[in-house]
Amino acid sequence: MNKVEFSRTAKVPFAKRYDNYIGGKWVAPLSGKYFENISPVTGGPLGEVARSDARDIEAALDAAHKAKDAWGRTSAAASALI
Repeated sequence: MNKVEFSRTAKVPFAKRYDNYIGGKWVAPLSGKYFENISPVTGGPLGEVARSDARDIEAALDAAHKAKDAWGRTSAAASALI
């Protein structure tokens, strides 16, 4: 089997759907919408990705502002593990 044949038949361990990571949790986009992520190799779908909008960005910013003080006190060694 050559590289091209292998790349067309290999199964990549991607999740079926990816949500937003906000405030330490995976959360669905507030609109409930996703877009299909297409493989440039096969042209087939790899999975779905959250189609985030301004409301999701605001939620992420709110979570970041809440976490900033504690994160600022976290050592470089500890934050590297997160």
